[in-house]
Amino acid sequence: MTQRMRTALDFGPLLAYLAAFYLTGKDPYVSTGVVMIASLISLSIYYIKTRKIAPIPAFTCAIILVFGSLTIYFHDDGFIMMKPTIVYIFMGAGLIASALTGKNVMGSAMGPYMKMSPEGWKIFLTRFGLFCFLAAGINEVLRRSVSFEVWLNFKLFGFTALFFLFSMSQAPLLSKHLILDEDDSPDPDTALASAENGTETSGQ
Repeated sequence: MTQRMRTALDFGPLLAYLAAFYLTGKDPYVSTGVVMIASLISLSIYYIKTRKIAPIPAFTCAIILVFGSLTIYFHDDGFIMMKPTIVYIFMGAGLIASALTGKNVMGSAMGPYMKMSPEGWKIFLTRFGLFCFLAAGINEVLRRSVSFEVWLNFKLFGFTALFFLFSMSQAPLLSKHLILDEDDSPDPDTALASAENGTETSGQ
């Protein structure tokens, strides 16, 4: 699967969510149903193309289905607004646990873009885990203080920008710890872009 297709599958459900919200007259419940269906379609296409289930997208899809169903059933958009908090907390805990145990949970997702020394991985996973906790805190502040529309727009544009900036800030770390094959050339920005897609959109 190409990086372009992977990015489209990552961002597709979130863009469908935003489009449905405005096309339905800012109805959070119809748009929630749309993002649930779009997430299932995205995960299905990923499986058809790769013949494997990616853990993070599968977990994210399951959380969307659970909190989306609660949102529609109870007619309370607070449930779907809470979903990113749960995802980011689980991701943060998983990344930090991975750093502490020495198990590289991101290596398979990053593929050939992220080959680092054990020390580099430990630092990177710890930083990303802590940033996920920060993102969870930001989401909690937003869902308790702003309208659904403001939250949804920040979720798409604000969180994307925050994860991008954080990922780019890790370029010096990758430049120091990145392991290159003979035919490879240093490209930490490519590696970070791949990491950013995999983590930011998991909170969709």
